[in-house]
Amino acid sequence: MDESVIPKGMYCYDEKGYCPYSREDKKYKYDAYGYGNVSSTWCDYLKLNSAQLDFEGRYEKDGSKCYLAHLIYDLCKVCEVNK
Repeated sequence: MDESVIPKGMYCYDEKGYCPYSREDKKYKYDAYGYGNVSSTWCDYLKLNSAQLDFEGRYEKDGSKCYLAHLIYDLCKVCEVNK
C-alpha cells in the first residue's frame, strides 16, 4: 500500500480530493441512528467497513467499535497516516 497517496490532515480527503483507499460500499447498508439505511464506507487501507464495525459495536461493552464506525463513515482519518 502506498501511504503517499493518503491525503494530509484529519480527514480522508483534502483540497485535491478523496483518499483512494476510501470508498462507498453499497453492498452493506445500516441504520445510521435515525438517518435510515445508508451505504457503508469501506477503507481498503485498514480493511474496515463502517457497517460491520457498527454492528459489532452494538454488542460491545464500551461501544468503541460504534465510535470508530462513525468516524470512518464521516471520512475522519483513523489510520493516522499523513496526519
